[in-house]
Amino acid sequence: PPPPPPPPPPPPFQAEDGIRDLASSLVGSEMCIRDSLMTAAQGNSTQLKTEIDSTISSYYSKGQFNGSVLIAFKDKKVYDKAWGYSDLETDSFLDEQSQYYIASISKLFTSSAILLLNKQGKLSLDDRVTSFLPELPECYQNVRIYHLLSHSGGIPEAEGDWQNRVGWDNSDVMLFLCKREQLDFVPGTDYRYSNNGFVLLAMVVERVSAQPYDSYLKQNIFDKAGMDHSFVVARSMEVDPMHIVRSYVQGKQADWPLYVVGPSGIYTTTHDLFLWDRAFFNYELFDKSEVKNILKPVLVNGAEQNYGLGWGVLKMGGESYAGHMGGMFGFRSLYEHQVNQNRTLIIFTNNGDHTPLMEIRNKLAQVMAKYPYND
Repeated sequence: PPPPPPPPPPPPFQAEDGIRDLASSLVGSEMCIRDSLMTAAQGNSTQLKTEIDSTISSYYSKGQFNGSVLIAFKDKKVYDKAWGYSDLETDSFLDEQSQYYIASISKLFTSSAILLLNKQGKLSLDDRVTSFLPELPECYQNVRIYHLLSHSGGIPEAEGDWQNRVGWDNSDVMLFLCKREQLDFVPGTDYRYSNNGFVLLAMVVERVSAQPYDSYLKQNIFDKAGMDHSFVVARSMEVDPMHIVRSYVQGKQADWPLYVVGPSGIYTTTHDLFLWDRAFFNYELFDKSEVKNILKPVLVNGAEQNYGLGWGVLKMGGESYAGHMGGMFGFRSLYEHQVNQNRTLIIFTNNGDHTPLMEIRNKLAQVMAKYPYND
């Protein structure tokens, strides 16, 4: 498609804009989903693609979307298209091989790495994190692996914007945590979204497997799922610059060096993330009972949360949703799987401060609900 017109003035800059788990963002979308299901009509793939094209085009033409969308029903992709620029400086366009930074969607892979090690009997979710990271302060003695997976560990977060931590890697986060002599709350007594908890999980993966985090993910997850265009950021790495998507904030390139992995740190394509979706929900990595347990809402003080073991989860309008969202720099990403109907929605954008992501998601979900699509 042709380049979009200049975008409208952006909101105030924030590199990490509070995008958290998918379920938290879906709450409040229930009515529009119910309405679309009530008016569902028979249709075919051509009609579905035409309606999705029209929906995305309306945002693209106003400068409110620049990115990629993939929609799949079961194992079949029914929509897979990229809109706009990958790199404004080189006039490079997005395509099916474009690799986006997916920010917090990376938590799905970190949790899976931990759960694979658990499955292999190399650790237990009840293990103390200090069993693997003894350099942590005394206050961490009662933090279990399960607490980190479920955001109930009380792990302190660094204050301020991620932009203030440009150049950090996991060792910098560990230094920060070791200087803190108390947790934010007693482990297991509260729920608070924690990026640093997933940094610790990534470090546990390395200690237990005796492999770098990126190598473990590639060998045990990416390769097994066929994710040939996915990688974890590192200070020194060889990547194809032709396919790396640049992000933009207020119209300016905003790709700051950040090497923290675990809560974020993965670049991937919409196609590779769909391959991950198929591997997970076709029980290639975990069996059916294990998947059910991973997606089971965690209990904190007897209250059920909209989060499983690394996944955002939600039951709404007769459907069960699982997935995650991510936001960092100018990147925004959404991965949603409708469990009962076995449908998948993936949205990536590199101009997130201009993109009404959940509004677009809701309109696409309404279109999806209109087409049972049994082709």
